[in-house]
Amino acid sequence: MARYSGGPVTHRALTGPRMLGWMRNDPDAWKGEILSTLACVKDIRGKCDMTELRAVRDGRKIGLSWTEIAATLGVTRQSAWERWHELEEAEG
Repeated sequence: MARYSGGPVTHRALTGPRMLGWMRNDPDAWKGEILSTLACVKDIRGKCDMTELRAVRDGRKIGLSWTEIAATLGVTRQSAWERWHELEEAEG
């Protein structure tokens, strides 16, 4: 599997805000760091959601069962089906 760092947005989303020494005396800078980190998390969450959706759709096309998909994602078969069954109906 290839490594993909994803760049600074991914790094910040995965590692969280970073308190630099000079920020201790500047509460607004620390607030900005936290808000910037939250924006990165939102961005990565959206990308992950789209990747998950495509992977589930492709998995179903090649015959993966809802049980297999659910187990891999750590959810119940029922919750996986409820979330994505409309993919199959839309392609119908």
